[in-house]
Amino acid sequence: METKSEKKQEIRRKIAAVRASLSDAEKDGWDKALKERLFAMEEFSSFLKVFCYIDIRKEAGTRYILKELWDRKIPVAVPRVLGKIIKFSLINGLEDTKAGAMGILEPKGSDYLLPEAGDIILVPAVALDSQGHRIGYGGGYYDRFFGSLQEKNCLKVGIIYDFQLFRQLPEQAHDCTLDRIVTPTQTIVCRRK
Repeated sequence: METKSEKKQEIRRKIAAVRASLSDAEKDGWDKALKERLFAMEEFSSFLKVFCYIDIRKEAGTRYILKELWDRKIPVAVPRVLGKIIKFSLINGLEDTKAGAMGILEPKGSDYLLPEAGDIILVPAVALDSQGHRIGYGGGYYDRFFGSLQEKNCLKVGIIYDFQLFRQLPEQAHDCTLDRIVTPTQTIVCRRK
């Protein structure tokens, strides 16, 4: 019988294969749609700061989102990998980053901050289900990060393409649950704040 970990690995392999087949034009169109849908969310009218990943290798793109946030002068913090944890620092543009762990752009600065009530955290995922359960890349960085927040009432939003949305995913006790999911075609409320 397949374990939950084995099932997650199978899903990761399937999603990686679909991502690899995406054309640049498809990805670009979907990334623009993600930005439009995200900024149409009601919560985006009253947040304080945005904690956001910088996309890599055909994952759901945040470059248009980041540009819009900077154009609106909204504070943006991005993660840096430090051993087995991630910490976030504010940046004012991609020029404030450098290649870090696994080639991912990370902040040059080390003035780390934690999200506060009213902040939004945009979370990368391999797969999500409509209840907000998440499969990440297997390192546990975001699960540990959310575990350290102790419910600061931040809004956790998963950003994915539609093919990454599943009806139900295998869930483990340490997995974080998201509040919203945004895809190029829909916004899903998983948990009410």
